[in-house]
Amino acid sequence: MAQGSLVVAEGVRLQVLQPARRGFEYQGALSLDVPAQDFCLLGDTIVTTGSRRSGPVLHLYAIDGGGIGAFGMVYRSPNEMVNEEMSLGQVACDGAHAVIALATRGPLAEVRGYRPDGALLWRTTFSGAKANRIEDTPGDIGSSSRPMEFTVSTA
Repeated sequence: MAQGSLVVAEGVRLQVLQPARRGFEYQGALSLDVPAQDFCLLGDTIVTTGSRRSGPVLHLYAIDGGGIGAFGMVYRSPNEMVNEEMSLGQVACDGAHAVIALATRGPLAEVRGYRPDGALLWRTTFSGAKANRIEDTPGDIGSSSRPMEFTVSTA
């Protein structure tokens, strides 16, 4: 991908535009496995967030569009709707350290750091963040607002 390229996420496609004499010129599109909520570039790898049917949240693609892998289950519940809510978030790529950071925007209020191979490096939750607590029990789901505690764990 050329310096100054523009990548636009549109559902299950990423469109690539290259700088041209007058603005940008369409170069092509990559098909994705799931709709991208967010994405970043890690060298020649495109990292997107998005899940379908309680699957992995982070998806990696080569610049040519080939799938590399998927990982990052945020929460595991028999209720797919709960899994989807817990999986919403933004992604940032740190090429200097080969780290993919996923910040959930659902009830967990946490950031997780991963290696490109899917290995979990660290997990941080934020003190004082208010979120709805989901009680995921067979036959009954309830919620209440409570402050979250600060926790750091390493894998």
